[in-house]
Amino acid sequence: MYDLPLIDNLPVIKRARFFYLYDIHGKRYLDLYLNGGKNFLGYRVQGLNRLFKQTMSRGLISPYPSVFKNQFVNLVFTFFKEAGSVYIFRLEKDAKEFLLSLTGKNK
Repeated sequence: MYDLPLIDNLPVIKRARFFYLYDIHGKRYLDLYLNGGKNFLGYRVQGLNRLFKQTMSRGLISPYPSVFKNQFVNLVFTFFKEAGSVYIFRLEKDAKEFLLSLTGKNK
């Protein structure tokens, strides 16, 4: 039916808010894909971006032991109260290896 790849059939997105995407003409779309699940809370969640930015700007990314890691973990728990634990990884590769180790599967 169409010879173009799916991505070429999508509208050009100008902004995103909550679970909606808006194209350059102002038309609103419900985003059920949510960036492959990476945006499962939606886009621009009220207060979440600000809290993460404030915590990160105070030094969480430094390699030295500090109180910021615990503050960040506490921040995550405010949004995910049911979470039993929080793991922080510097690299996506490390997070994937950890998750694979939990499943007992190889790469």
